[in-house]
Amino acid sequence: MELRIDKNGKITIPKKLRDKYNLQPGIEIIITDYDPQLRMRPKHECPACKKALPKELYDRGSCLECPPPERIKIY
Repeated sequence: MELRIDKNGKITIPKKLRDKYNLQPGIEIIITDYDPQLRMRPKHECPACKKALPKELYDRGSCLECPPPERIKIY
């Protein structure tokens, strides 16, 4: 897939990929430089399905479609 950078330095991620990875407005993205490549990934993701999570769902531990992970309480 080829994308073009506009005059403001922005790229548009195709809708098919935004839907597949749950990339909604407000999702934080991390870009890592692996010379000579760039890797883009969501800052927060569901551990079960790997879709991007907004911060409020990251605190829950999963997306709404996946069950929250079991948390072990240590007293």
